[in-house]
Amino acid sequence: YLLRSFGTTAHEVWDVTVPEKPVIVSTPVRGLRDTHKNFWECDTGIAYLVSGPKGWRSRRILQVFDLSDPARPVHIRDYGLVGQEPGARNPLPDNQYQVHGAISTGVKRNRIYVGYGTVSNGILQILDRDKLVHGPKEPTEQNLLAAQVSIMYTSPHMGAHTTLPMLGMEIPDQSPNNRVVKRDFVALTNESTSNECLEPRQMTYFVDITDEKKPVPVSSYQVEGVNGKGFGPNTGCHQPVEEIISNEVPCAWFAQGLRIIDISNPQRMSEAAYYLPDPAPGQKRVCSNDVFQDKRGLIYLMDRWQGLHI
Repeated sequence: YLLRSFGTTAHEVWDVTVPEKPVIVSTPVRGLRDTHKNFWECDTGIAYLVSGPKGWRSRRILQVFDLSDPARPVHIRDYGLVGQEPGARNPLPDNQYQVHGAISTGVKRNRIYVGYGTVSNGILQILDRDKLVHGPKEPTEQNLLAAQVSIMYTSPHMGAHTTLPMLGMEIPDQSPNNRVVKRDFVALTNESTSNECLEPRQMTYFVDITDEKKPVPVSSYQVEGVNGKGFGPNTGCHQPVEEIISNEVPCAWFAQGLRIIDISNPQRMSEAAYYLPDPAPGQKRVCSNDVFQDKRGLIYLMDRWQGLHI
């Protein structure tokens, strides 16, 4: 099956068993103000849709659906920040914080990592999956806070495009003299949207969440030597792969192509390699938008304008 957003107004599920003949199966929700990046647990069927239902004080919140039977979607609940709910006592400014995407660790680890913001007003929010899916559904202040483990606000000049958990990592040079041999991190990636001279530099950050209640940023990575070269819009980073299979993490970096980040020491990230594709026909520069890595180690790099590199 394929879960996709239909423009900015709906979400759809398609049967793609025969790829050349996709068949629509259901439309879990329509009539939205906006959509974006969804996450679907294939083993449970629970889906976290980024949607803009009417009544909420944000164009993008989370809508939780049970899609275990894709032909019969079941709406579980809507979820956002306190102050975004309909009839909020202390309402947040409209659209100040917008969900960009969520990543679930599933039933076993029982956590969901939610990123708000793209290039500004970023938030890393950690949720208790069980309380989100099975807790009280009414969007009251108490019920919204019940599912929240912790929340970290970034600088207003940073977003939280992707919040990728990297759990149980060892830091080699600290293991001999540190009781906490393994640590938990989130790779927090901003998205560059404007000309590099018109916005703060957007980068990838590592946040130590070993103590979930107190997330602490510990390092950052950026491509060196591009400042002031006038590459135009979408010069900085976009997003990493969302399934980690080694310490070398592919990341789509727009005009800087594919960057492989060495995370073997999360407190000192470095570049292991890069690949800069040729621009798409008719374009002056590459725009590497999304990246995926399969278990064989093949990397699929999509250009925003046209084309796919493997």
